[in-house]
Amino acid sequence: MSDFRLQLNVFLVRTLTRCFESPTDIPFFCDGQNGYFEVKGHMNMIVDPDITYDILTDHENNPQIFKTLSKVEVEYKDDMKLVTQHAHWNLMFWSGNFDIKMKVEEDRSNRKVAFKLTEPGFLKLFNGHWGIEPWMQEGKQVGSKVVVTQEVLPSILPPGPLGGYVSRIMGNQVKAALQDLSVEAERLQLCKGSSVAK
Repeated sequence: MSDFRLQLNVFLVRTLTRCFESPTDIPFFCDGQNGYFEVKGHMNMIVDPDITYDILTDHENNPQIFKTLSKVEVEYKDDMKLVTQHAHWNLMFWSGNFDIKMKVEEDRSNRKVAFKLTEPGFLKLFNGHWGIEPWMQEGKQVGSKVVVTQEVLPSILPPGPLGGYVSRIMGNQVKAALQDLSVEAERLQLCKGSSVAK
């Protein structure tokens, strides 16, 4: 590789990396006022929206991307896509494992992925969606705007002040998922080598 190409690659990696928000800076919102926790997070990335969508819908490969997943199984029943995620969480000295079986609906034309819990277990409620839109600046597409929204209710809530840890765990899960998504999306965009601008 020529010095120029090497310098260009280093410049691109550094530039793209600066455009991702660190996990602590990823905006998210967690509210438990409606009898369940509503968690929202969003991130802008200099990555083609189709690349971002393809990562989210490649369920079998998700454990290679998202650190909170150890295994994912996909099955089809009638016209439904059922996805089972074997996940884990960490908060300070505590950790745990849980499975989520959900119905997933994918809408490629609008780049949306909706999910709904089908079998309560560790979670009593787990519904939501991912949305990916073009990130526009001065009339040009410069990347992806990613939004994830979740409605979550654990089967058991700790009493009193310990309940506050539940919202922190859920917020950390969303922030970690967005960060993992951004790392893989950046890698694929660089491998593809094409421009994000359209």
